[in-house]
Amino acid sequence: MDKHIRTAGLTGAALLLLGSTGVQAEVTPGFVITPGVRYDWFEDDGDEENQAGVEDDFGLRLGLGYQFDPRWLAELTIGYTEPELSENDDYDLEMLEGTLDVYFNLMPEWAVTPYLVGFAGWSTYEVDDALVEFDEEEAIAGYGGGLRAQLSERLFARADVRSVTYLENEIDNIQAQAVIGFTFPTERAPEDSDGDGVPDAQDRCPDTPMGVSVGPDGCPQDSDGDGVPDYLDKCPDSATGAKVDDEGCYIELEKPVSIRMEVLFDFDRSEVKPQYFGEIEKTAQFMREYPETRAVIEGHTDSIGSTSYNQALSQRRAEAVRQVLVERFSIDPSRLRAAGYGEQRPVASNDTDAGRQQNRRVVAVISATKKERVRQ
Repeated sequence: MDKHIRTAGLTGAALLLLGSTGVQAEVTPGFVITPGVRYDWFEDDGDEENQAGVEDDFGLRLGLGYQFDPRWLAELTIGYTEPELSENDDYDLEMLEGTLDVYFNLMPEWAVTPYLVGFAGWSTYEVDDALVEFDEEEAIAGYGGGLRAQLSERLFARADVRSVTYLENEIDNIQAQAVIGFTFPTERAPEDSDGDGVPDAQDRCPDTPMGVSVGPDGCPQDSDGDGVPDYLDKCPDSATGAKVDDEGCYIELEKPVSIRMEVLFDFDRSEVKPQYFGEIEKTAQFMREYPETRAVIEGHTDSIGSTSYNQALSQRRAEAVRQVLVERFSIDPSRLRAAGYGEQRPVASNDTDAGRQQNRRVVAVISATKKERVRQ
């Protein structure tokens, strides 16, 4: 038994060394072929009465199988060995075994994984030109465990120790196997858990309902780009950049909103200075987010000059800002109205230069429309 333990230990150490020097690779599904060697320690060593006495010996083995996934492998295995009979060195016992072996990798993500194996099959044996007290054939079964080193995607090494029971004679032997395995990967359709036609590895939206039209990334299509998938969008023609609700329809303002634009004018002038374009753009952006709003662009003046003159000047200032919104920021002119209020609504004292400057201004008042959007 000490010899068995030493052999198993050396086998495990060899596999650990192979795994540590190999490439970390996944266990690949596919067909496998596993040529290798075996060593048998026979219980029938001739010490008991009516036992022929079989010497421990090396043999060959060959397996053909299929790796179903990283854990499960099934192999059909043929083994052959010619041990000597201890009672007569002139004759060799020819043993041929065929088994179905099932392997289970315990830690397939490791470079070296421990595994369990169970097997069952048939054994035939004979000695030419001699009569021996052995059946010609009988069923065998057994189990064992070992280590598997994944050396690359297609190459692995494996070694194990097994208990082998010859069922008719009730003889239990110990067997060690060591193989080099070659995997021939099979092409499989990529996993598509939600059935949307996009492989799971590329699917950014793995929970998409069945039958929903999706893009190359597996996410539901959003034709109008409002962030609501087409299959949930009850308002599929919303404008780009508009604020929408969970159904893809515009969020409507419940009351008017006044937006103060810091658009100030020089004395007796109505030209919009470029430095104020950023302020005007804020209003444009707000109106894009709420496409069903309308705005009144209100112009104002200080108190210098006649009332009628200031009324006309404030109107020109409002028109100038409206024109910037239309031409520079593409706001639909039907949504904008310019209104001049002259000197009627000051926000600061007209007794100082600073106060009069504040009064030479334009303000945007934005209101919700009364039109209700029809939900489809």
